[in-house]
This record gives sequence, C-alpha cells and structure tokens, in this order.
Amino acid sequence: MASTGVRNTGTLAGNLMIKHAHQYFPSDCFLMLETLGANIVVASASENGKEYKYSPQEWLKISMDKKIIKKFTLPALSQSHFFQTYKITPRQVHAHAYVNAGFLVSNSYSLPFIH
Repeated sequence: MASTGVRNTGTLAGNLMIKHAHQYFPSDCFLMLETLGANIVVASASENGKEYKYSPQEWLKISMDKKIIKKFTLPALSQSHFFQTYKITPRQVHAHAYVNAGFLVSNSYSLPFIH
C-alpha cells in the first residue's frame, strides 16, 4: 500500500506488525503465510529469548509486548503443489487491495492450466 521506496525497504515482519496492530489491514504477506501453512516464531525478551511458534491466525491473538518476530517456518511442499496469490488494487502504489486471494493446491496429476 506504500510507495515503491517504502515497499523496497520494508520487511515481512514489519508488514505483519501493521496487521497485528490493525487487524482489518489487508496484508498480502499475512495471506501468503496463511495459505502456505507457515508458522510465525516469536521470541520473548521477558523470558530470556524463549521461542514460541504460532499459526498466523493464532499469532494475531497474542500480545507482542516485549516480543519480536524471530523467523518464519514454511512447510515442505512437493512439486505436485501449486501455489498462487493474487492482489487486486485500484493502482500500483498508495492503495489498499480490493481483493487478496491465495491458493494452494496439491495434485497428483498434471493439470493443463497450471504452468
């Protein structure tokens, strides 16, 4: 939703923290992680860096006070998986998406429209 310069210097964790603070924010990064079945690993400063793993939906419900996003874990997907996300916006910069969509399909046979 920001300018190209901001998007090029921003981080995945920064985008997710906007989503955490403003859950109505249409984050395509959040949707991507959720579609893939990823986990968000959070480290707690008040517990000497102890790590906790959350699904994106679980993560939205926790307090991030004295915590940081340390890493993301992605599941191993086979070559039979097809992953695609879509973002429809009125213009390229400075606009919230009208629609964000993510699809993860596992197929054991070749479909002609998947390249």
